[in-house]
This record gives sequence, C-alpha cells and structure tokens, in this order.
Amino acid sequence: DSKNAILEIRAGTGGLEATLFVADLYKMYDKVCLNKRWSSEIINISKSDAGGFKEVILLVKGNNVYSSLKYESGVHRVQRVPETETQGRVHTSAATVAVLPEAEEVDIKINEKDLRVDVFRSSGPGGQSVNKIETAVRLRHVPSGIIIENSETKEEKPEDDKPKKPQNPNAKWYILQAYAGYEGRVEQTINEKLKIEGLEHLVDEIFIPSEDIVRTKDGQKRKVNQKYFPGYVLVRMELTPELWHLLMEINRVSGFIGGTQKKPLPLDDTELEKIRSQISEGSQQKATEDEFLIGQKVTITEGSFGNFSGTIDEINQDRRKLKVLVSIFGRPTPVEVEFDKVKHVLE
Repeated sequence: DSKNAILEIRAGTGGLEATLFVADLYKMYDKVCLNKRWSSEIINISKSDAGGFKEVILLVKGNNVYSSLKYESGVHRVQRVPETETQGRVHTSAATVAVLPEAEEVDIKINEKDLRVDVFRSSGPGGQSVNKIETAVRLRHVPSGIIIENSETKEEKPEDDKPKKPQNPNAKWYILQAYAGYEGRVEQTINEKLKIEGLEHLVDEIFIPSEDIVRTKDGQKRKVNQKYFPGYVLVRMELTPELWHLLMEINRVSGFIGGTQKKPLPLDDTELEKIRSQISEGSQQKATEDEFLIGQKVTITEGSFGNFSGTIDEINQDRRKLKVLVSIFGRPTPVEVEFDKVKHVLE
C-alpha cells in the first residue's frame, strides 16, 4: 500500500465523447495529485481527433499513493450532452481506470540473439492512399513474447522536407534547475504537458548540453551520453505566467537559475553560442600530473570544456575522476573530468 502507483485511463464505449471523458478524468486526477502533494509523470499519452485522449498512463509518486488510488480501478461512466452532439441528446460514455503498484527496478540483460526485428507498413486508409513504404518497426523478444511496435507516418519523408515549427519572436533562453540524472525525463514531460495544454507555440527549443562518448570497461566498449551541466535544462521560450506555472508543477524541477523564482533572468544568446561552440570543438591538450587537492585550481585541457578553469570540488581516486567547479553563465557549475584531462594552474 505504501508504493507509488501506475494509473492507466483508457477510453471505452462512446466514441470521441469517451476520449473527452478520459481528458476530464486525467484533469481530475492531476488536481488530486496537486492537492495531496504527489508528483505525477506522463508515461504515455494518445490524443484523439476531438481534443481528448484515447489513453493516458501516469506514474504517481508520493506517500501511500497506491493505498489511496487502488479503489479507483474499474469502469467509470458519464451521462451528459457531449460537445460532439449537435441535437442536444444525452449520451452515455465510459472509460476504464486501472491502478497498479509500481514495480521494483531490476537489471536485466537481453541477448541480441533473442530479438527479432520486423519492418512493415504502417496502417492507413486504402485506395490511392494505401501505404506503399515500410515505415513501421516491430521488435519481438522471443523468449518472453513481449512485442514493441513503433511507426511514424504513412509516407516516408526526409527530415529536411518536414515542415519546421515557426520561431516565436518573443522567445528567450532560460535555465531550469532539474535533478541531476533526470534532465531527459524533464524534457519529455515538458513536451507532453505542452501538447496537453496547447502551449507548444510558447517553446521553441529545449537544449540539454551533452555529448555521446565511448568508454571502455573490462574490454567492452559502450556509448554513454555525458551531461556537461548536470541538472541544467535550457529552454528557449516565451515565459508567460501560464507556462511558468506549468514548468513549476513538473516533477524533479526545482526552479530557475538566475534572477528570482518569480522573475527569472533570460540568458544572452552569445552565452549560449559560446557553450555550443565549446561542446562542438573541444580541445587537444593533455595533462601529466596526478596529485590533486580539494580547492586546487586546475584547467581542463581536453574535451568540450577545454581551456575552462576552475577549482576542484571532489576527488574520486577509484574512478580517477575529478569534479571541477567552472564558471558557466556566471555561476559555478560542476564538470566531471578524468585525471589526465586537467593540468595544474601555476599561481
């Protein structure tokens, strides 16, 4: 009963009106989470043509969440004159709600030999509009029978041919402070909530400074996405009061960096371009010394932050790594580097 809960809401009988009912239920549960100081994350959401949702799946976290929500499971029904009704008749629509306790996280190893990948055509209307290009992928784990499918559009188009989102002339760059390690989840949640609230036009871009690097451990090479500003999520947006409240209600977002929480200060575009260029260019210098002390001044000599100077905040001898506080956007920011990628600053 003390566990977090997975809350699934799906449209039942009633057509498009049932999807509007799902949207109403989602808003109701979202307000319950706010009142009880629970946090909610959208795992999956599927919109309908009427502006409702065919399906909403949430992860709700807090104290005794499952014990409070488990009795919500079942079929929910509503009788009303729907927005889709033109003659004033009362309709009955239904939605199903399922509440499951959050499963414990476990590490699993999947053998590529147990996977089967099928490429097929996305579903679509017949006649002249029949899909003639294989744009969908089905991934099957043979031992368990688990299947994952994903499809784009019924016509495969190059990325450059897709219509680009118009830029908001009033948008500026701001820095959101998120929990370190959850930057990607915060970005996903922002995009999902923007779609739900119809505020996508206020946000131009979300940028998490990172780089894919290859690390070798026990003779095995693996690609790792390294964040250069842990906990920083940069957003180019027109910060209206409505958008401010939406961002502050997102789980694992603690506020803004710069200015005050109510009136955050935007970044200068030149500051951001400097960071982008540092990430793309890097440096080629090497370090030769291995003895370091907390508070010692060093210069990063390799990688995206080559030539940045700062002070040592942490030393990890086992991993042979340092955490160096460098000044970014005028604020001390931790950057993790290896011993051989820094040099001492001679004072």
